[in-house]
Amino acid sequence: MDGLQIGNSRWYKLDNAAHIYPAMRNASDSCVFRIAANLDHVIDPECLQRAVVDLKPRFPSMYVRLKSGLFWNYCEYNEKNPVVRPEPPYVNHNIDSHENNNYLFTFYYYNRRISMEAFHSLCDGYGAMEMLKAILFRYFELKGHKMENNGLVMTASQTPDPREIEDSFIKNYTSSKRERATVKRAYHIRGSRLVLREGIGVITGRVQTSALLSLAKKCGATLTQYLAAALTFCISSTEDAKKSDKPVNICVPVNMRKICDSQTLRNFTLFFYTSAEGRMEFSELVETLKTQFETGLNKANLQRTLNANVAMERNLGLRMVPLFIKNAGIRVVLSNLDNKIKTATISNLGQVALPPSMSGMVRDFSVHLPMGSKSTHGVGVISCGGVTTISFSRSIYETDIEKLFFTFLSGEGLDISIQSNFREG
Repeated sequence: MDGLQIGNSRWYKLDNAAHIYPAMRNASDSCVFRIAANLDHVIDPECLQRAVVDLKPRFPSMYVRLKSGLFWNYCEYNEKNPVVRPEPPYVNHNIDSHENNNYLFTFYYYNRRISMEAFHSLCDGYGAMEMLKAILFRYFELKGHKMENNGLVMTASQTPDPREIEDSFIKNYTSSKRERATVKRAYHIRGSRLVLREGIGVITGRVQTSALLSLAKKCGATLTQYLAAALTFCISSTEDAKKSDKPVNICVPVNMRKICDSQTLRNFTLFFYTSAEGRMEFSELVETLKTQFETGLNKANLQRTLNANVAMERNLGLRMVPLFIKNAGIRVVLSNLDNKIKTATISNLGQVALPPSMSGMVRDFSVHLPMGSKSTHGVGVISCGGVTTISFSRSIYETDIEKLFFTFLSGEGLDISIQSNFREG
């Protein structure tokens, strides 16, 4: 990670992906996501507060505050301590820097649930999950449990690895071919907009992981491919989508760490889009998306996208443009781009590996994607302890897509438990 020692503090350049979020953040677009864990007991706020403070030396890239320079935003070490809070009624709300001691994350508690909400400039879902696991581990230690990490959790006693705080975009940049995939203008789900500053709608379904994987396996698909196809199928089946000549495009975040052998806890995610035009049978749709996944996840194609993203940041002319002009340009370009090519997003954080000493006390996890003024639906997927949680975040009152999706999975034989924050009311 690039940075300079200044007195007792350290400042860091934002990673390549992190630059866009300060420019995009406003009253209608918080750029905040949530990862939550449900435990087997009511949360002890004092132990949680101590755990969050105890992990400060372990995660130097997380315990920072955002600052504005002349040409770029940057982060510097935050001398203050974070404060855990009772969970508010709103999910992924804008983080109030003053009330939050200038931190870019907040830990909340409610009944048996611990939630971490993070501003996307800080990290992606992988980094947030590793931090949440570490907080939970320390929390259980403070509660008096004998804990063994089995190499699966970062602990307060460990020294940070420099690889955890590197900008893996810059490290893996090459001067070879750079190119972004061409994506057709997408169909957009229509509905009555929620007032985003008052919260988003959330509907969560929990299913047995083994049963869900069995359905995907029957199709010869991965879990992400199967769920992306199901989401596409349900959106395409609506009367409004049938009238449209535009494709249903699903944005799929790609964790680049395994592809590039990275251990960074900062952002290291790229995006590709599946695209389906017209009405297809589900089996045909699965095969179509499987082919697109194979192309989209091709390392050479991802490398070209990474090169294109980093080349823009390295452009000398752009680097010398004042920050306020950069931010204005980012807002215009990304707002228009996102609005044109994306119908919905689905992000699968995969299977959460916990040590035996910890897994019995964690019932499940959930992930809630950020929603902006241009987006209507985001689907977060995560599995742990035999349970897969599928969480819809939405910016409209109507819940037609969620009903179609969970009805479809139920019709395939899955037993689903549903939970809602009732924002549609």
